[in-house]
Amino acid sequence: MIIEAALVLPMLLLLVFGMIDFGVNLSDQISVREGVREGVRQAVVDAPGAESIAEVVALTKERIGDVKGTRVYVDPQATDGADAGDRGSNLTVCAYVPMRSVSGLYSPVLDGRYLWSKVTMRVEQDLGYSTPGGDPAPSGESWARCTADDEATL
Repeated sequence: MIIEAALVLPMLLLLVFGMIDFGVNLSDQISVREGVREGVRQAVVDAPGAESIAEVVALTKERIGDVKGTRVYVDPQATDGADAGDRGSNLTVCAYVPMRSVSGLYSPVLDGRYLWSKVTMRVEQDLGYSTPGGDPAPSGESWARCTADDEATL
């Protein structure tokens, strides 16, 4: 009986801690997607508290939640017939959030990896800013995927 437990217990613990860490990171990914969507939405409708890039960054981080190391980038983009930041142009907000291991068992696999999200929406009111900005990209990452036009505009 002790031998069977010694053989099965490590695999069971790996499975249980893996499910816990997967669940935490899945929850964080949902928070990142929703937070970025809410942040860009507030900015494009010119809601109070989203009148500058710094305010959009702060609002997006607040919506994502208290995840240490969150980085946010805001990129107003010109479109046909509209300059960047003007009504009818696009606004893209991106965020990186570090993956984490609650159990510590999967830290070697998750450390240095990031969850990310990008949302682009059409600007409904003039933004008052037209240059991109925000937090610096995490080490080993860049904001290039956020400026590339590879997703449909919402």
